[in-house]
Amino acid sequence: MKILHIVFITLLFSFNIVAQQNVEAGFFAGAANYQGDLAEDEVELGETKLAYGGYISYLLNPKVIIRGNVFYGDISGDDANSVDLEFRDYSFTGEVLEIGVNTQWLIFGRSRYNNSGIFVPQFTPYLSAGVAISTVKTDLQYPNTDQNNLNFPEKADTDNFLVVPVSAGLRYEMVEFLTLGFEVGARATFSDYVDNVSLNGNPNKNDWYLFGGFTLGYVFGSADNFKF
Repeated sequence: MKILHIVFITLLFSFNIVAQQNVEAGFFAGAANYQGDLAEDEVELGETKLAYGGYISYLLNPKVIIRGNVFYGDISGDDANSVDLEFRDYSFTGEVLEIGVNTQWLIFGRSRYNNSGIFVPQFTPYLSAGVAISTVKTDLQYPNTDQNNLNFPEKADTDNFLVVPVSAGLRYEMVEFLTLGFEVGARATFSDYVDNVSLNGNPNKNDWYLFGGFTLGYVFGSADNFKF
């Protein structure tokens, strides 16, 4: 999507003033999934779709990283996956564009360089939480018969959500300027309209979506640039 490229470039320039000091830029590639009215299980593995994105991070200290990211992924759900819900015959496909910022806590994080200024590889798990804005463009399919008495689109339906991403991951700083990571995160949307179904489904349970995958990052600067 063109908007993904534009936002990523904007993030890159926004960090220009510290581009040679404690800054990392990278890419994300993985998968997306969804939990809501058209998913009987917490995660319907058969509905897993591709996702990708980019990020810019500021390494605040050995244990804390502030990251801005843009993620894009496809999601879907289908009543055909459920014995109990198959009779409704609802299904949907959607595209999620998420722009957010989060704070990562590196549990075993330490200085990237020893007292002699030599880089020391490290591996650590991390936890992160933040805030994001997401837009979900959804195509809902449902039986269009008078006997169903369905009212679509529902009046409160929306495509835009303020979400709270919560993730856990692993980070490996294998060489001085290159990092590799893996993370899985869930997004609390505080809404039941990610799939465009609420009153015609279960209005008492909000929808979630998930991103999981690998990151590859490049750390700018050298030992002299780092504050830690």
